[in-house]
Amino acid sequence: MSANPFSSSSTGYAAIGNYNSSDSDSDGGKKSKKSKHNKGVYAKPSISAMNLKINTTSKRLSCTSFLLALAYLIMFVSVISLHYTITNTQTVSHSEITSENSKITELNDLLQKTIKEISRFNRTVTNGELVDEVKGLKRKIEDQNVMVQEELDAAKGEVAKELASTKAGIDSTINKAQAEIASEVSSVRTKVDEYKSSTQDQFTLENNFMLYQLAGTFTLIGGLISMWHVTSHLRNFHNPVVQRKVLAILWMAPIYSTSR
Repeated sequence: MSANPFSSSSTGYAAIGNYNSSDSDSDGGKKSKKSKHNKGVYAKPSISAMNLKINTTSKRLSCTSFLLALAYLIMFVSVISLHYTITNTQTVSHSEITSENSKITELNDLLQKTIKEISRFNRTVTNGELVDEVKGLKRKIEDQNVMVQEELDAAKGEVAKELASTKAGIDSTINKAQAEIASEVSSVRTKVDEYKSSTQDQFTLENNFMLYQLAGTFTLIGGLISMWHVTSHLRNFHNPVVQRKVLAILWMAPIYSTSR
């Protein structure tokens, strides 16, 4: 995109160089060579400064892109770690619940066996001590059932708290990441707009300068041609026809410069 203005500017400088070389033929060569050297020195700092500014802006955009990629990576790692924590917590809770269920099943089996034994003894034996022992066994089983139920309720409460805390952490991390990403995107858009406006202004300035140089060059050439014609017709200046021609030639340069 920057090749066309620079090549056009180089064409403008070449045109001026040709004009200077023609001046060197008419005036001896010393003054025009100095003018050509000065114009070459004037053109180079403008192009190098613009290239330096474009390179600096490109580096800033690359740094911003790197920060965006880093923000995405941090968000991804945070989500993965939180997902791993939730999965691990669910696995531990499921293992505890399975263990408690197995204990309850064993206690129910033991209770069924005890009931069968009690029924058998009731049919065969009528001993008070045996009845008291059976009652004590029932109370023990009931106490164990109550304790297991309490432990199960406590485990469920802890699991619910962990899940709520993990969910809150995930929501906070996601909201923070979204806010950072939105801020970075807005900053990048602002910088791109500024870079675009500055680049367009520079290209417009270079193009206008080239046009002014071309118009001035042609105007000077027209003036030189007019002066040459005036010089060639000085001897016939008393002739009205020649005077009209000379007047028309003299008006060529201002008319051309005004129309351009």
